[in-house]
Amino acid sequence: MADTRDEQIKELSEELEDRDTRIGQIEGQVQEHDTLMAPFESTTSSPWP
Repeated sequence: MADTRDEQIKELSEELEDRDTRIGQIEGQVQEHDTLMAPFESTTSSPWP
């Protein structure tokens, strides 16, 4: 029983690491997009104040 639990914990830890890595990649893409779009967004009018 302890082996099964330890294995589940290990698998969940690996899954969390994978998700954390993916989140980091997505955050990097968003930051890159924001950097690329900033010059265009500052020249367009916005309907919001």
